[in-house]
Amino acid sequence: MESIRKNRKSGQHGGILVEFALVMPVIIGIFTGFMDIGLMLDQRARLERSVYEAVRYGISVPGLEPVTVSSNSPNTSYPRQLELQQRLKDILVQNSIRATSTTITTTLIPTGTGNQRESILTVRIDAQVPAQLPGFKTYSLSLSQSAPYLFRF
Repeated sequence: MESIRKNRKSGQHGGILVEFALVMPVIIGIFTGFMDIGLMLDQRARLERSVYEAVRYGISVPGLEPVTVSSNSPNTSYPRQLELQQRLKDILVQNSIRATSTTITTTLIPTGTGNQRESILTVRIDAQVPAQLPGFKTYSLSLSQSAPYLFRF
């Protein structure tokens, strides 16, 4: 026991503990920041998948009107668009998207003329997603997906 005490230099007592106490909060902060970024990217991937599924569903729904309908101001005269928006909300719940507020906009735009006439369906979602870890703020995600509409009107 005496040989261990003789080998220690004076003034070194507890220096490692002080360094640990100074560096550890920085390391924890960096680690939680990386975790939150990873969880945000996971939420974004789920949101992209949800919008993709909604567009896939929407292009197969007959009777959509060539209008833009937003979930902030729903227009009950377009029940098929409202059905598509409700379907997207259901998909968001299935994919565990925890958005505090969402705006879903569906747009059907006719393109071309005569026999070449077709339409493009666009589904856009603007979401406020809360951070997964305490101490971080919410972040905004805005995604849009388009596809040719399968039906003529």
